[in-house]
Order: sequence, then C-alpha cells, then structure tokens
Amino acid sequence: MKIETEKIGASIVLRLSGRIEDEGVESLTEELDRLLEQGHNKLIFDLSEVPYTTSTGLAPIVKACGGAERDHGFVRVVNPQPSVEELFYLSKLDTVIDIFPTVEEALASEDAGAE
Repeated sequence: MKIETEKIGASIVLRLSGRIEDEGVESLTEELDRLLEQGHNKLIFDLSEVPYTTSTGLAPIVKACGGAERDHGFVRVVNPQPSVEELFYLSKLDTVIDIFPTVEEALASEDAGAE
C-alpha cells in the first residue's frame, strides 16, 4: 500500500493506493498518528485506488475519526471502490463517516477548507 498526503486549505488529503492488508495497517496508523499529533484534524481519504481492504484495514480510519472529531475536525472518505464501499456499509461506518464521490466535493462540504 502507498500513502501520499497533500494539504489543501485546512484539510489533509490522504491518497491511498494498493490493497490495505495487515502489513499496510501499521504504516497507515503511524502516518495518521503523526498527522493528528501535528494538529491536523480534517482528514480526507481518497480510496479510489484501493481495490481491497479487510475490516482490519479500516481500523486506522476509524481510530483517526475519533481523534479528529475530538479536536473538532472530521474524517471523510472519497470514491471507494465497490468492494471497499460495501465494507463501509456492512460495518455501518457509512453512518459515522461521510462518503463523497470526489475530493473536490469533500473539500467543498461544510468547514472542509476553512483554516
């Protein structure tokens, strides 16, 4: 799994690519911990290049959601592939994490770009 980050306004866009499996979970968790420790509390995950993940692979995103919201921020997900999106629905994470079709729409939603 590969992680690229980009700061756009007050938000950090994390572009993930590849399968999120056990070995990728640790590096994703470390990156998210680093971002939250630096005070970044508006996180947008672009999952358009993630063909597969397990529920374990979603755990760092869920953990980041708690950390971001505690600091009055948010976690948003963009364009998950069908199998990944299905996992969000089956786990009911779609009820706590907003899913958007594009990064632009996630950024345009309430408070995403405000510094």
